[in-house]
Amino acid sequence: MGQNVPKRVVPRTGAPQASMVEWADSAQESISEILIPAYENKFNKTFDTFDSKELDVFEDMRFDVLCNHEPFSEVSDNSVLGAMDNPKFKNARALKEKLFIACTEKFGRGIDKEEVTELHSKIYLILQGE
Repeated sequence: MGQNVPKRVVPRTGAPQASMVEWADSAQESISEILIPAYENKFNKTFDTFDSKELDVFEDMRFDVLCNHEPFSEVSDNSVLGAMDNPKFKNARALKEKLFIACTEKFGRGIDKEEVTELHSKIYLILQGE
């Protein structure tokens, strides 16, 4: 994997839900930085040339890794590999699919990358029981 420096986002005092969502947003960025080079290598092409199905698979993988990290934990090459090997929330992807379908139906369109990240963070919050 890449030579990324482990990142740790420390929660601010105050609203725990908001800080957990902030951590989840930041963690997804770190997870992407770790996974993208491996994903590009696997398919022997650059990330910006992936088709929508390949991007959907990547987003599912990134979401699974996020859900298998403890809140406010360090995101590193080792933690990402460990999260891929030990799924913690087996129902996470089913919940994600239901929410994505509901959002698509409500708004009458697909959801963009920023909205995907935001939904991932909110689902993570739900799964953590906050």
